[in-house]
Amino acid sequence: MSPTRRAVAFDRFAVLATRQDGAVSDLHVYFDVASVEAELGRSASDPHAASSAASPAGPPQVAWQSGSSDEIHNAAVVRRWLDAVDSIDRAAYLACLSEDVELTTPQSPQPARGKEAAAKGFEAIHRQLAELETRIDAVWAIGDFVAVEYSITGEQTAPIGWVPLARDRVVRLQVADVAELHDGRITRVWRYLNLAQANAPGP
Repeated sequence: MSPTRRAVAFDRFAVLATRQDGAVSDLHVYFDVASVEAELGRSASDPHAASSAASPAGPPQVAWQSGSSDEIHNAAVVRRWLDAVDSIDRAAYLACLSEDVELTTPQSPQPARGKEAAAKGFEAIHRQLAELETRIDAVWAIGDFVAVEYSITGEQTAPIGWVPLARDRVVRLQVADVAELHDGRITRVWRYLNLAQANAPGP
């Protein structure tokens, strides 16, 4: 895009790996391209992108990793939750969630709330992608939070958000989730992904 000189604010998620000397050796950044384009005045493919702009969220929330048994258990819950997507096990997927679970994504101005909304999301992803496969790349359990990087791959069988259906297209989406857990259940999820990846050539 050409420079617009407009102010822009958007949610993003970054994973930084560092060497022993503190220098950054690897960086993964996730954000929604359509939201940024809409804020800058470009006609974005996503008609809802302009309303999903980030807003100040207050001071940062800091969590420290302790290596406790609770952290180990929380990481296992998140792995089990994503494995249930892969195995199309709806009951196991919902069993990992609290009744009032919230899912926040860059593509939606309001979080999806409750198990019913979670069930609809589970069913939607399996309508959109056939032969769906999830692959977990990294998991970090930190206090009450678990951060996880993973990919979802499958053949597109329905529109995915604003991305229209394209027959015989293999889609690979890279996703980062931050899940908050209490009493062994996921209570909140902040999801970062870029749906524009669905338009990219498959793996």
